[in-house]
Amino acid sequence: MIQSIKNAIITTPEDGLLYLVNRLTDKAGFFVSNKHLLYVVSNLDGESSQSISTEFVNLNTNVDIHAFAEDQQFKSGKYNVLDYIPTDGYYNEVDLESFINLCSAHAVYMDSKEYVKFFYSLINIFQIPTEQAYKNLIGLFGELAVIKYIYKQTEVDVSSEWHKTGSKGKYDFVLSNCNLEVKSSVSEDKTVEVKHSQIFNNDNNYLIVVLIEKNNAGISINQLMQELLTAPDYCNNFSFAINLEKERKRISSNDAENSLLSVKEISVFHADCINPFMTVPDDVSSLSYRLDLSEKEPLDIVTVINRINCK
Repeated sequence: MIQSIKNAIITTPEDGLLYLVNRLTDKAGFFVSNKHLLYVVSNLDGESSQSISTEFVNLNTNVDIHAFAEDQQFKSGKYNVLDYIPTDGYYNEVDLESFINLCSAHAVYMDSKEYVKFFYSLINIFQIPTEQAYKNLIGLFGELAVIKYIYKQTEVDVSSEWHKTGSKGKYDFVLSNCNLEVKSSVSEDKTVEVKHSQIFNNDNNYLIVVLIEKNNAGISINQLMQELLTAPDYCNNFSFAINLEKERKRISSNDAENSLLSVKEISVFHADCINPFMTVPDDVSSLSYRLDLSEKEPLDIVTVINRINCK
């Protein structure tokens, strides 16, 4: 689909008309007009007419679109339109792919509803700055590896609980009666950096340590993301799809394609069993340190999932 859309942006006439490139559902599809990619959805929410312009995307709701022939796949009617704006006449390839993936997820998982809310989510994603790219890559690889690991071991899908309050939330996974915090490391041992108050508090917390290594026989994070997005039995939800695109924007596109990684080990610990400071003086705050868990006995993930009643 992505390649056909790229070709259509180049080849369609610049005559002001809308050309259907890819029909996502009977309510939504990608169009091209004057070298711009448009995500067009039937106005299911009954939005009144409004127009919002940003640096990246223009939103127009309740737009009249007229079909020229009776056999058109989209009939004349009221539609909501996202116009993805090229920079200096060109689309950044990574950003274009993110836009296509997010709109596709909205059409499939949200049934094209809550269009304006989706628009604001899209804007937030495209405004996320790129920083600490390699650290973000390792962290994301570990978190996705945990989603895969838990499902493969227990058939429990925690993808919709991932980054419930965004990547800056307190915990990586917020479940009904516990939290999972993932720490990924490329060190040789189970030594991870922790913020004491984040892990060791009154919440029911589990720390998951993922040891990762650079490995020419491993996979890129792009391959891991694609594996999860196309998995038939898990990761099939809008929350996961949109959070994945947010994280994709925070890593280097070159590293995402070319850095090959593999998981050496995944270990799960309950916070109460590994707390090195049972009491912290009141005059100490923002305590951070490197915690060596090499001598600690990890828990079995199946036992943990049964204990927290995820099934």
